[in-house]
Amino acid sequence: MYCGTAGAGVFRSHDGGRTWDAVGPGIEHDHVTAVAASHQGQNGKVGVVYAGTEPSAVFRSDTGGDTWVKLDGLNALPSADTWSFPPRPHTHHVRWIEADVSVPNRGFVAIEAGALVRTFDGGQTWKDRVRGGPYDTHTAATHPLVAGRLYSAAGDGYFESTDAGDSWQSPEDGLNHRYLVGVAVDPRIQIQLSCPQPTAPVSPIRLDQPRLTSTEKLGTSGGSRQ
Repeated sequence: MYCGTAGAGVFRSHDGGRTWDAVGPGIEHDHVTAVAASHQGQNGKVGVVYAGTEPSAVFRSDTGGDTWVKLDGLNALPSADTWSFPPRPHTHHVRWIEADVSVPNRGFVAIEAGALVRTFDGGQTWKDRVRGGPYDTHTAATHPLVAGRLYSAAGDGYFESTDAGDSWQSPEDGLNHRYLVGVAVDPRIQIQLSCPQPTAPVSPIRLDQPRLTSTEKLGTSGGSRQ
C-alpha cells in the first residue's frame, strides 16, 4: 500500500496498513497529491508506482518505492504554462493518476486545473489535452474489460472516451449537477458518479447503459484479462 501526504512525501506499508515507512529518495516535492500502482505487479512481481505532486510533477518507481525518477516530459507539454489551481492561482497539482487497468504502460494524469494528459509508454513521452476533452478532471477511471474506455468526473462535467482520450463525449442526461468529484467503473459495465450537493457530501448516480459499440462486446475488444 502507498499513501501520499501533504508535506511528508510518500509512505509505504507492507502489512496492509498496520505499519508505515517513508519511501526511498527521488521525489523532489513533499506535497504528494496522487499515488497509483500499475497492474503490472501481478504474480508476485513489483509493479510500477507513480506519484504526483504539487507543484505538478510525476515520479515513477520500478522498485516498489525504493527509488524514484522524475518524468520530465510532463512539464514540457505546451499546455503547462496555462495550468493553475483557482484557489491558489500561483500553483497547480496532480489531482489524479490512472494507471490503465487493461493496457500496460498506458496512463492518464489529471492536472488541477488545466489538463488531462496521457502517456502510452510509461511516462517516457506525453500527449497533451485535446479539444473537447475535460479541463478539470477530479477522478479518472479506465475499464478493466474494454481497452480504450476512459471516464472523467470533472469540475466541467462528465466525459467519456472510447479511444483512450483521443476524442470525448459528454452524455449528461439525468445528471442534476455538473460539478463532479468521483467516478468508478463496475465490472458489469456500470458507472458510478458522485457530485457534491448542498444537503449531502456526495450524490451517487448510477448509469446502467454501457454505451458500448458492437465491436466492443466483452471478449472481442482485446481488453479482457485472464
